[in-house]
Amino acid sequence: MSRRLFSPSEMRLLSILAAVQFTHIVDFMIVMPLGPQLMRIMQIDPDQFSLLVSAYTFCAGATGLLSAFFLDYFDRKRSLIFFYTGFGLGTLACAMAESYHALLAARAFTGAFGGILGSLVFAIVGDVIAAEKRGTAMGIVMGAFSLASIFGVPFSLYLAGLGNWHTPLYLLAILAIPVIAMIMLSVPPIRGHLAGGPVANPWHFLKTVPFQRRPGLAIILMASIVLGQFSIIPFLSPSLVANVGLREDQLPYVYLVGGIFSIISSPLIGRWSDKIGPIKVMMIAAPVSAVVFLTVTLLPPVPLFVALGICAILFMSMGGRMVPTLALVTGSVAPRNRGAFMSLTNSVQQFSAASAAFIAGHIIKKDEAGHLLHYGWVGLFAVVLTGIAMIIGWSLRKDPNQVQS
Repeated sequence: MSRRLFSPSEMRLLSILAAVQFTHIVDFMIVMPLGPQLMRIMQIDPDQFSLLVSAYTFCAGATGLLSAFFLDYFDRKRSLIFFYTGFGLGTLACAMAESYHALLAARAFTGAFGGILGSLVFAIVGDVIAAEKRGTAMGIVMGAFSLASIFGVPFSLYLAGLGNWHTPLYLLAILAIPVIAMIMLSVPPIRGHLAGGPVANPWHFLKTVPFQRRPGLAIILMASIVLGQFSIIPFLSPSLVANVGLREDQLPYVYLVGGIFSIISSPLIGRWSDKIGPIKVMMIAAPVSAVVFLTVTLLPPVPLFVALGICAILFMSMGGRMVPTLALVTGSVAPRNRGAFMSLTNSVQQFSAASAAFIAGHIIKKDEAGHLLHYGWVGLFAVVLTGIAMIIGWSLRKDPNQVQS
């Protein structure tokens, strides 16, 4: 179906964007499943580990906010090359880190560049892909998350088991080289947003857009979605090891199975979103995710196959929330301001993720036996935020002034 929907040039562009997403998502994700190993080797507690995760996202949020002042003035291709190059160098610095504080600084540097890549990718999709098939395109690009889960994270954990936690980061730094080459050689200049009239003054844009009904609600919706699920994700692997009883060498199976199910479901959810509307899809996926959040955070010791099944549903439900949300957000402003808006939204998303990890790190404690305490409270926090997101989504359904082009 994708071949009929998209031209060869569109599919080539989507494939390269998916490669960008794949590498920077694996880089972002790998620290979380490496949590048990990092906490053990570096002798850090949940608070310090949450700071290691949130350092990336706090810096990504700051960069996203700053980039809103200039992103729409440049060719998207040039911006993509610049930020992806910085991301590659930051990943190399992470691989070379030998202490907790060096790794913390390297993660912050990587986040400053890598964090903006998501907003750039989705701005490009919004610029190039027509509104009637944008949900499907988002599903394809979001499939990089699933591929990262199926192949990237499990293989990275396997390499970390063979060597150490440095090994997968070195591999990611090497993989960044051919991706940069593909962007330079195969991505055409993307300047359509520059032809739609003068770009709005950034200060005026940032002071007015968040207070307009649809863009403002879209931003709050994204914050609620991310706050909810990202309070769960950083401590998923540590909890599966400490509370559920999985071994560290079994964690790759969690991401493999979850990724397989989500890589199938994400494009289907995108097409479903195009067919019946993104808000209806979110209204179905959000309650399912709320139930799974509570289940995962309260999960006692269970057999491996039970944990794998629950985590597979978790991955699919998170995609069911995020795909329609991204379709809503990208269609909330005019194309000439989409880069700035996506940077602003990305900044809110990153700050929300960082805040969620930071909050979860302060709620969760470790007892003398190594068990993580109060993870269920984090699940309840995620459920409340999911309910808020549903209320906002329902409000957006009643808004007739949706921008799609």
